[in-house]
Amino acid sequence: MTADEGATAAVQSGLLVQALSADGVDTVDLAGAVAVPGVVPKPRIIPPGSPKQPPAAAPGQEERTTAEQHARKPVDQPRLKAVRETPRPASPSALEKANAALAETKAAESESARLAADRQSQLADTEAEVADLIRETRELRDRLKAAEEQLESARKSLGTAAAEAKQAARAAARAKRSAMLAQERVLRLGNTRD
Repeated sequence: MTADEGATAAVQSGLLVQALSADGVDTVDLAGAVAVPGVVPKPRIIPPGSPKQPPAAAPGQEERTTAEQHARKPVDQPRLKAVRETPRPASPSALEKANAALAETKAAESESARLAADRQSQLADTEAEVADLIRETRELRDRLKAAEEQLESARKSLGTAAAEAKQAARAAARAKRSAMLAQERVLRLGNTRD
């Protein structure tokens, strides 16, 4: 609980939009701290002689109290002056915070859009590559099928050629035997004339 009634009322209103800062000497500055200006009541000024005001001192006491205050003043003043002169850290307003959050959100949106465009481009490239490979695979299958058909045909031709070569070799062997027999006959007939 703070001694500053205005600050207390602002906190209890539930309408604060920024943190309050108190130094214990001056009243808390509420400008821009409450969402709806004028909702927080102004602090009451307590008239002299009211129950919250300390009772008035006797004439002799008042002089002594004033003298005591003057005597203590030089001791307290440097510390109070230092407190008053210390600059308060400026806290960002709600609008500044909202603008910062908006800037972060826009940056994140931009980065997400860039990544999505990159992924879309990669997807298009991959789809094109897959389509090329499918087409090439079909062409290779067709070529393989044609080569297999040519191989089968060549094997059949090889079988036929092998059989024909075998027959030709037999025929050549028979012809050679016949030629040898004919030559022997010619030789025999030539020898019988002599």
